[in-house]
Amino acid sequence: MRPLSALVFLATTFPLSAEVRKWTSADGRVIEAEYVRSQDMSAVLKLKDGREVPVELAKLSAADQ
Repeated sequence: MRPLSALVFLATTFPLSAEVRKWTSADGRVIEAEYVRSQDMSAVLKLKDGREVPVELAKLSAADQ
């Protein structure tokens, strides 16, 4: 039963598809992007045009860190 529990945990922990949402910088600028992954001290976000850009966590608003 443990392998099944682990599988259920993993399936509910990671979303099947990321969603585009608004991200706010510490200085109030807003962009719409999809979270891709964490990298060092940054979040890699995918913009509407398909580009992936790293954003330092310290440059995001407290709510988006």
